[in-house]
Amino acid sequence: MARPFLVPAAGAVAPHELTRDELLARALFHGTAEPIEEPLHGGGYDGVLWTVDCPAIAQTYVPEAGITAFWSGDEWLADDVVVPEGTTGRLACQMGYVAEVLQREGDRPHGRVRSWRYTQGPEERGVPGTPVASPRHRDVLRYVRDVLGYTPRAGTKALFELKERSRGEDGGFEFMPASYRMSGMLYVLLPQNPLRLYDLAAGREGDLTDLEYHKHEVFGKAAAAGFDGVRINDFMQSPSQGNYGHVSLGLLPAGIAKVTATPMPCTHFDYGTLPRGHTGETPDFIAGHGALVAAAMARGDTVRPEVRDFYPELIADVAPSAVHR
Repeated sequence: MARPFLVPAAGAVAPHELTRDELLARALFHGTAEPIEEPLHGGGYDGVLWTVDCPAIAQTYVPEAGITAFWSGDEWLADDVVVPEGTTGRLACQMGYVAEVLQREGDRPHGRVRSWRYTQGPEERGVPGTPVASPRHRDVLRYVRDVLGYTPRAGTKALFELKERSRGEDGGFEFMPASYRMSGMLYVLLPQNPLRLYDLAAGREGDLTDLEYHKHEVFGKAAAAGFDGVRINDFMQSPSQGNYGHVSLGLLPAGIAKVTATPMPCTHFDYGTLPRGHTGETPDFIAGHGALVAAAMARGDTVRPEVRDFYPELIADVAPSAVHR
């Protein structure tokens, strides 16, 4: 077996016991848009809980939206009327147009729409809204750009990637503004005992044609040999930088049992936008740690001065007993 990689114990149970700098040096991080049900466990694909040593990398794995749709806004389509089907038809519906399909190709339930009419305004006592002319493609393009706030994808003139969100109540989806970010969680994991990881990454570079997170057989052998996890070369998708190589630390069941996990609310963050010399902190990480420190001080828990001094604005709002001098 490979030489083990050792992750030392954090020396703390909860994030509020450490400064942000100490957390960056001692904690592991896992970003997800899917809530993890207790107890903490690995994913269904491989049984491994994948972590990194940087909040910004972890949050890059939180998607901006759960689903996206590609839509063409080519100007040569500008005068085309909107057929009430597909992405363009759904956008027109969201603009307030109500479509009634009158005929489909071959009179089949799912055939192409051949005849239709649009109305606008609420239906009252079974009477449709006001009949209106069919919207044009240019109207939908104006809505996508000016109302939803999208610009074409980099390297294209008219290809838009639209974010969607489930409406929940009817099983449908709605198009969201370009600024939308779905809610996620940044888990801060603190090893309570040293972690012994099987090191696949040592002396190797990541290879997109031979991805190490697929090596399930190796993970199984590492678990059987008593390792707490594995260390691999990995790749994340940065919206600004494309494939971005980094190291991931995957916790096996033995390793998961040795960490505490504290969630912080977060959204997607693009690691590729960070400047040189960055610490890996994100606004969500800073706000989340501050909220945990504030909650601890409000409970009257002892808070070290080194931690407290990161947030001087909190001192006046808590009981003196919570301030450890």
